Formats: sequence, C-alpha cells, structure tokens
Amino acid sequence: ALWAMKEKPPAKLVDYFFAALTQYIAYYIMHSVLYIVDTWEDHMRFGGLVKRVYLFHSKRINEKLKEYDLTMSQLDVLIHVSIANEHGKLIKQRDIEKKLNLTNPTVTGIIHRLELKGLIEKQENSEDKRIKYLFVTQKAKTINDEVKNMFEQCDAIALSDFQEEEKKELEQYLLRIIENLKKGE
Repeated sequence: ALWAMKEKPPAKLVDYFFAALTQYIAYYIMHSVLYIVDTWEDHMRFGGLVKRVYLFHSKRINEKLKEYDLTMSQLDVLIHVSIANEHGKLIKQRDIEKKLNLTNPTVTGIIHRLELKGLIEKQENSEDKRIKYLFVTQKAKTINDEVKNMFEQCDAIALSDFQEEEKKELEQYLLRIIENLKKGE
C-alpha cells in the first residue's frame, strides 16, 4: 500500500492512484444516481399511470356531469346514498365520511349543495334528533340512471380492446392494490 512505503512514491504513481480513485468514485456515484433515478422512474411510472387513467376518466365524466350541474365529488356522495337507499340501509353523513375517506366539513358542504339542488333530503332519527339520515330524491334517482349509463359508456370506451378475462384480471389487480394500500394506513 502507498501509505506503507518508506520512500515517497513517485509523483506519477500518486497521480495515477488519485485519478483511478476519482474515476472509481465518479463511476460509483453515477451508477448509484442512475439506480435511484431508474427506481424513482419505475415508482413514478406506476403512480403516474394510475393518475393519468383517473384524470382522463374524470375529464370525460366531468364534461358530462356539467349537464346535470354536478361535480365528481357530489356524484360520489349521491351514488353512495343511492346504493344504501336501494338496499334499505339507513345512511348518515358520518358513514359517507368513512366510506369516501373525506373530512366532515367537506361532506357537509357536498350534502348541503346536493340538498339545494333537490337531490338529497335529510330525515331526523325519531329517537335522537342529532342523527340525520340521508335519502335521494326522485330527481336524483332519474339522474342516477342517466349517470350510470354514462359511466358504463366511459368504461366501455376505456376497456374497448380488452378481452373479458383481461377485464376481470384488471379489476382483481386494482382491488388488490387498494387492499395493499389500505394496509399501510
């Protein structure tokens, strides 16, 4: 080793050593950074693709929802209340907050706007006046049927060149991803 030599090493050897060391360090850093970038790009690729699907789908749906003066968030609440009503289940605002993972003020505002549009009604619990159940109106039921068709058309476009088996697999993969992400909460 250079540090074990009794004599001072020749200048060219020291220069060579430091040049080689510098090249090695540069090579190591470059490949480490490339590894991080590749890993980050891979990570972003998946999340980015999911986001792009969501954005394209939402854009199509939001364009159509303008006809009904609804937003996607309002539609989400409307759908959940409608499904609960169809199954004879009573649903409260808190249930919507949990199901959609939204804050109380957000859901309060959405429900208020849906009430003003005549799409949702609140009914008090006869035993506890603080509890209010949500119900869709007849107007909302009509809109729900039309919006359901709109979603089916959008999904048909999105999955137009998929085989039935691929559609089922995709759905299973997406459900698994959701469950995996829920575990991390």
